[in-house]
Amino acid sequence: MSERVLPFLRTVLLCHRIETDEFERPDRLVHPIHTIDIPQSLFGQPLSEVHLYAQLEDAVGTFEFSVRVEDENRDHVPQPNLSAVEHTFKGDGLDRIIPWEVSLRLDGLVFPAPGVYHLIVRADTQSLHQRDMAARAPMLRVLVERAV
Repeated sequence: MSERVLPFLRTVLLCHRIETDEFERPDRLVHPIHTIDIPQSLFGQPLSEVHLYAQLEDAVGTFEFSVRVEDENRDHVPQPNLSAVEHTFKGDGLDRIIPWEVSLRLDGLVFPAPGVYHLIVRADTQSLHQRDMAARAPMLRVLVERAV
């Protein structure tokens, strides 16, 4: 069995939609997100989709990639609707130096209250953030929608 090497997380960004090319690779990030307004009645309810774009490199082996949501106190916020993506890095040739781009659909995100939330990209169960100066976890500010 070959050695497994955890991926290096080069960059990560939240957006409303990711358009893909003819090979189903991420091609265009549409409307990056840093803050969302939610009506008070939707807190605790699954929301429409959000996408997380990430570039991963310098890995060897098969990993399951997922997103963990934490509140501003770094407490876990359960997300029963989120799924994972599995990918195998061969570890030879260009697999080690050209980043693999992944789009994770975050359908049905649930936020219990207004606040700041951190979305943590994980390989299996290990966070890929702040390893060897890797990308920081994106923060998402969730506000109560203001009456107009």
